[in-house]
Amino acid sequence: MIKLRTFLRKYPLLTAFLALTVAFIILLTVPAGDTVLEKLRQEIPLTLLTMLLLVAIGGTTLIKFKRQGIGFTFRKSMLYLLPGILGCVFTIVAAISSNRAVHPDWLIMLLQAVIFYLLLGLFEEGLFRGVILQAFLVKMGKTRQGLIAAVAIGGFIFGFAHILLSWFQTGLDLSGLGLLQALLKTISAGMAGFFFGAIYLKTRNIWGIALVHGASDLLLMVGSLIFSGTNSVSYISSDPSQAMSSLIVNTAFIVIYIPLVVSAWRQLKTIPLPETGFYREDWK
Repeated sequence: MIKLRTFLRKYPLLTAFLALTVAFIILLTVPAGDTVLEKLRQEIPLTLLTMLLLVAIGGTTLIKFKRQGIGFTFRKSMLYLLPGILGCVFTIVAAISSNRAVHPDWLIMLLQAVIFYLLLGLFEEGLFRGVILQAFLVKMGKTRQGLIAAVAIGGFIFGFAHILLSWFQTGLDLSGLGLLQALLKTISAGMAGFFFGAIYLKTRNIWGIALVHGASDLLLMVGSLIFSGTNSVSYISSDPSQAMSSLIVNTAFIVIYIPLVVSAWRQLKTIPLPETGFYREDWK
């Protein structure tokens, strides 16, 4: 274990690259359908491997549940959660208004979804704000500009990873409409990643951002789960109407996230320097 930790800490960027590669391999090779239960086949090993990697790098402190910072994270994230809350209410009201029947197993699927999105939050935040962001901090976290740039790069990788995975799964769409969808999704998810990166450096608690991330995604899917039993998400569509919906949604997200990015920028200016991350420091 000591030799492994020494290797991981000595080569942080290689560690981050290998971790992201393994995650993509699992996502592309482990079968997963449209239901939550089927998607858990991927999410369980992804989360388990990510948590084990964090422990290997910095010890159990990095994944230990602690209440400190969770309240702060939720207070800072109310605007981030707003689209999910509004989307959840709108979807349910629209379904009820059109007399759609709830899925017979809606309660079981909702409970499965709670587990799934908790795991998703831990996996994505552990990988992108943990393993990957921290790797860039090793070299860049000694100056204020470097710190902010590291968080921005980590956010961009997070945003583009969504699109890259979509291209692997459904094929590369180089049409103007396809590229515009990819660009807006990368920007909106990247802005969220920048915000979460700043929060994580402030709280040093992976659970806060994982819970917020998971809760937001869950809220956005609750209506679909209750009434149709599906849990599928598409970032790029060749259908003009669906593509336009995607463009509108991601544009709205970008506008909503602007205050979050400004808040994160200001917060990063208060982080004590140097901040070289848990590859070099023992985070407590």
